Amino acid sequence: MRKSAFYRKFLRPIKHVLGYWLLLAIVFFVRIKPRGIVLCLARLLGKFVFRVSKKDREIALENLAIAFPEISETERIATARMCFANTMMNFADMLRVKSLMKKRPPIWRIEGEEHLREVQSRYGGGIVITGHIGPFELIAPIWKSLGVNVAVVGRRLYDERIDRLLVKQRQKTGVENIPSDSHPRRVLSMIRSGYLIGTLIDTHTKSVDGLPAPFFGREVRTISAPAGLARISGTPLLPMAIFREGKAGFLLKVWAPIEVERTSDRDADIRELLRRGNEAIEAMIRFRPEQWIWFHDRFRNS
Repeated sequence: MRKSAFYRKFLRPIKHVLGYWLLLAIVFFVRIKPRGIVLCLARLLGKFVFRVSKKDREIALENLAIAFPEISETERIATARMCFANTMMNFADMLRVKSLMKKRPPIWRIEGEEHLREVQSRYGGGIVITGHIGPFELIAPIWKSLGVNVAVVGRRLYDERIDRLLVKQRQKTGVENIPSDSHPRRVLSMIRSGYLIGTLIDTHTKSVDGLPAPFFGREVRTISAPAGLARISGTPLLPMAIFREGKAGFLLKVWAPIEVERTSDRDADIRELLRRGNEAIEAMIRFRPEQWIWFHDRFRNS
């Protein structure tokens, strides 16, 4: 439904200003308070939102029924509740990335690093595919701290001030930001010069190109740019995700690379990469179901 001219010209700008200042207040609070207290409050807030946000709760439960028809309703409710709690804790941790990177010893561990090193040795750079699982903004800074040149592709946010805030946070940890509307040649050049390029492929979006691909048994619109870049460059897609582990730690898990099998049929090649990419995202979600954003309407129009 289209918004009225009054809303677009007057109410929306006010809403954006208030949202920006509220975000600044949250950032300030999160960064000055002990992490344990912040995470406890975030967990409680997430469970509260689960109770009061009927629409989001219903979407989450419907999505879980599609993805995991074999589990009971009680299990789906518990998973959805933890999803909301984890999302709030992830948001809190992603607002303090720089301080988390300074923790010694590190509060993360890595499984499957050999897959990344293999891609580096064979191709120089690589294309990472991941999803909105765990505190995903920590993936790039972790690799940067280990000496890997990293950039992430990100869609410009609706508010320029919030967008600048996010880009600045990435840059403070040595991570380069690539707007999603950048020319593909820029991304290809960075891959060839040894950069690891991070992409998120697990959400429904109309603002970027996508094609239908299977996901938990449904055909869903899937972002196609990473697959297209992989086919052009010959570089495999490298699936990875970060998960909350224990009370305050993280597990960064890397899966085997998805090799490009190029034929004379470009569209078929890209669709095959999308299929295998979605399989990888499914594997990430099945590994820790409570850590994905089930309230996202991923299966719309499927």
